[in-house]
Amino acid sequence: MSLSKRVKSLRDARGWTQEDLAKELSVSVRTVARWEDANFVPRKSVVTRIENLERATQTAVEPSPLRHTMMRGVLRGAVEALATEVRVSPEALAQSLKQLIKLIETNNLQMSDVEKYL
Repeated sequence: MSLSKRVKSLRDARGWTQEDLAKELSVSVRTVARWEDANFVPRKSVVTRIENLERATQTAVEPSPLRHTMMRGVLRGAVEALATEVRVSPEALAQSLKQLIKLIETNNLQMSDVEKYL
C-alpha cells in the first residue's frame, strides 16, 4: 500500500481528521493533505512516527484470540437476550446488526454519528 493510502487508512482507523493527525505529528493540515494526495513525502522521522501509530492502531484493533473468544460470547449472549426482548429470532437480529455494521463501515461513520439517530 502506498504511503498516501496508509496515511488515509491510519486516520480512518483512528477516526481522525487531517487536523487530528497533523496535531499528533506536529505538522500542518496542509502537509497531511499533501501526503494523502501523494504530492509530498514526509521526512524519515515522520514516516517512523506514522509507522509507530500504525502498529499501535493495529494492536488496538486486532483483539487477542482469548479476547476475541470472550467478545464473541458476550455478543452472542447480548443478541439472544435482545432477540427475546423484541421477539425476533437471534439469527434475524444478528443479520440486522451485520447490516448496520456494514452501513457504518461503508460510510465511515463514528459512534457519535450513529448516536444522533438513536
